[in-house]
Amino acid sequence: MIRCTPKQGDVVELDCSPDQMMRRGIKHPAMIVSCDRYYRETGLLVVCSVGSIELDSPTHYRLSKKLEIPWTVYAERIMTIDPQVTPILYIETARKSLIERVTKTVGSFFRDDD
Repeated sequence: MIRCTPKQGDVVELDCSPDQMMRRGIKHPAMIVSCDRYYRETGLLVVCSVGSIELDSPTHYRLSKKLEIPWTVYAERIMTIDPQVTPILYIETARKSLIERVTKTVGSFFRDDD
Protein backbone atom coordinates (compact mmCIF):
# COMPACT_ATOMS: atom_id res chain seq x y z
CA MET A 1 0.00 0.00 0.00
CA ILE A 2 1.26 3.49 -0.86
CA ARG A 3 1.67 5.56 2.29
CA CYS A 4 1.91 8.81 0.35
CA THR A 5 2.20 10.03 -3.22
CA PRO A 6 5.65 8.90 -4.41
CA LYS A 7 7.96 11.63 -5.66
CA GLN A 8 11.29 11.75 -7.45
CA GLY A 9 14.10 11.31 -4.95
CA ASP A 10 12.04 9.38 -2.41
CA VAL A 11 13.82 6.41 -0.91
CA VAL A 12 11.25 3.67 -0.52
CA GLU A 13 11.04 0.06 0.54
CA LEU A 14 9.60 -2.31 -2.08
CA ASP A 15 7.70 -5.31 -0.77
CA CYS A 16 7.12 -8.54 -2.70
CA SER A 17 8.77 -7.33 -5.89
CA PRO A 18 7.62 -9.23 -8.99
CA ASP A 19 11.12 -8.86 -10.46
CA GLN A 20 12.44 -12.37 -11.10
CA MET A 21 15.88 -11.49 -9.74
CA MET A 22 14.42 -10.73 -6.32
CA ARG A 23 12.81 -13.12 -3.90
CA ARG A 24 9.18 -12.54 -2.94
CA GLY A 25 8.55 -11.44 0.60
CA ILE A 26 11.90 -9.69 0.97
CA LYS A 27 11.94 -5.92 1.30
CA HIS A 28 14.17 -4.06 -1.14
CA PRO A 29 15.15 -0.38 -0.73
CA ALA A 30 15.12 1.76 -3.86
CA MET A 31 15.25 5.41 -4.89
CA ILE A 32 12.63 6.84 -7.25
CA VAL A 33 14.38 8.41 -10.24
CA SER A 34 11.45 9.02 -12.58
CA CYS A 35 9.97 12.50 -12.58
CA ASP A 36 6.64 13.13 -10.88
CA ARG A 37 4.92 13.71 -14.25
CA TYR A 38 5.84 10.16 -15.36
CA TYR A 39 4.06 8.74 -12.31
CA ARG A 40 0.98 10.96 -12.81
CA GLU A 41 0.66 9.95 -16.48
CA THR A 42 1.55 6.24 -16.28
CA GLY A 43 1.01 5.18 -12.68
CA LEU A 44 4.49 3.61 -12.82
CA LEU A 45 7.77 4.46 -11.09
CA VAL A 46 11.33 4.06 -12.34
CA VAL A 47 13.63 3.23 -9.44
CA CYS A 48 17.28 2.42 -8.81
CA SER A 49 18.21 -0.27 -6.33
CA VAL A 50 19.73 0.75 -3.02
CA GLY A 51 22.04 -1.49 -1.02
CA SER A 52 24.60 -1.56 1.72
CA ILE A 53 27.59 -2.61 -0.38
CA GLU A 54 29.67 0.35 -1.51
CA LEU A 55 31.93 -0.42 -4.46
CA ASP A 56 34.33 1.95 -6.14
CA SER A 57 32.10 2.66 -9.12
CA PRO A 58 31.14 5.86 -10.95
CA THR A 59 27.50 4.70 -10.87
CA HIS A 60 27.29 4.24 -7.08
CA TYR A 61 26.27 7.15 -4.84
CA ARG A 62 26.26 7.33 -1.04
CA LEU A 63 22.69 7.98 0.03
CA SER A 64 22.65 9.18 3.61
CA LYS A 65 24.69 9.28 6.75
CA LYS A 66 21.51 9.52 8.89
CA LEU A 67 20.39 5.93 8.38
CA GLU A 68 21.67 3.05 10.50
CA ILE A 69 23.22 1.36 7.45
CA PRO A 70 25.30 3.45 4.99
CA TRP A 71 23.07 2.96 1.94
CA THR A 72 24.38 3.30 -1.61
CA VAL A 73 22.26 4.04 -4.70
CA TYR A 74 23.18 1.76 -7.61
CA ALA A 75 22.34 3.96 -10.62
CA GLU A 76 23.00 1.11 -13.07
CA ARG A 77 20.31 -1.09 -11.47
CA ILE A 78 17.15 0.36 -12.96
CA MET A 79 13.67 -1.12 -12.85
CA THR A 80 10.10 -0.03 -13.42
CA ILE A 81 7.53 -0.85 -10.78
CA ASP A 82 3.79 -0.51 -10.45
CA PRO A 83 3.07 0.62 -6.88
CA GLN A 84 -0.45 -0.80 -7.18
CA VAL A 85 1.12 -4.27 -7.54
CA THR A 86 4.34 -3.81 -5.58
CA PRO A 87 3.61 -2.11 -2.25
CA ILE A 88 6.01 0.66 -1.29
CA LEU A 89 6.75 2.34 2.01
CA TYR A 90 8.38 5.76 2.25
CA ILE A 91 11.73 5.89 4.12
CA GLU A 92 13.17 9.35 3.40
CA THR A 93 13.83 11.86 0.62
CA ALA A 94 17.34 12.07 -0.83
CA ARG A 95 19.30 15.31 -0.98
CA LYS A 96 18.59 17.40 -4.10
CA SER A 97 22.24 17.23 -5.21
CA LEU A 98 22.15 13.42 -5.02
CA ILE A 99 18.88 13.23 -6.96
CA GLU A 100 20.43 15.39 -9.70
CA ARG A 101 23.59 13.26 -9.92
CA VAL A 102 21.72 9.94 -10.01
CA THR A 103 19.13 11.08 -12.59
CA LYS A 104 21.91 12.54 -14.77
CA THR A 105 23.75 9.20 -14.66
CA VAL A 106 20.59 7.21 -15.41
CA GLY A 107 19.72 9.57 -18.29
CA SER A 108 23.19 9.10 -19.78
CA PHE A 109 22.44 5.38 -20.23
CA PHE A 110 19.76 6.28 -22.78
CA ARG A 111 21.80 8.71 -24.90
CA ASP A 112 24.12 7.67 -27.68
CA ASP A 113 26.86 10.29 -27.50
CA ASP A 114 29.07 8.55 -30.05
